[in-house]
Amino acid sequence: MESSEFDWVQVYSGNQKAFGEVVSSTHKTFSVQSYKINTTPEYGSFIVVNCESFIVVGAVTGTEMVPSPGLPSVPTPLKATRKEIIQRYPDLEDRFIDIYFCVSVGYFEKGTFFQKLPRRKPLIHDLAYIPSKEFVKQFHFRNGKLEINYLPLLINSLNSSEVTSFLETFFPYLTESLGLGYKMEIYERITEIVSERYGEEKLQEVLSTIENIVSG
Repeated sequence: MESSEFDWVQVYSGNQKAFGEVVSSTHKTFSVQSYKINTTPEYGSFIVVNCESFIVVGAVTGTEMVPSPGLPSVPTPLKATRKEIIQRYPDLEDRFIDIYFCVSVGYFEKGTFFQKLPRRKPLIHDLAYIPSKEFVKQFHFRNGKLEINYLPLLINSLNSSEVTSFLETFFPYLTESLGLGYKMEIYERITEIVSERYGEEKLQEVLSTIENIVSG
């Protein structure tokens, strides 16, 4: 993959910029618990994890918010707006656990990006960050050419019922991050992988969902 002029391991380091930290990890997936409920990544976006000597890139494929241990598993209805709740309960962020489930799609190590599973998984408590558009762009280009080689890895990790809704969010996120000029190239690559993995029926479902985004 492409070499980078940025030391992204240094850029995404320290706890001031981190939105959360890893709470579970495998060689394919990891989960991040956020520190604040109002500064978090979106479903279908990328996050990065600082693993000290390398950066793992993950795509958010699911989220969950549950009461913290010791609190009732079913919260008591408060009949109030978000603003009113925050005013009443300034410790609100301590009352819930906000989790982001991610699929590893690549990594950055020794100045170079790779679109494949990292050789080592993130460790518990490794810090997680929301990457800039510049990072996302550099992750996707080699010698000026767009590469999305992680797509089979990402799409194969999803249940069939999740593919369409995920791509409906992921496609515009990627287009916005990389530039509208790459919209058709991204679209063609996505449809190719969906067709190979799920067949014509699922492909038509995906096409009918994102065609307005493509033509917009």
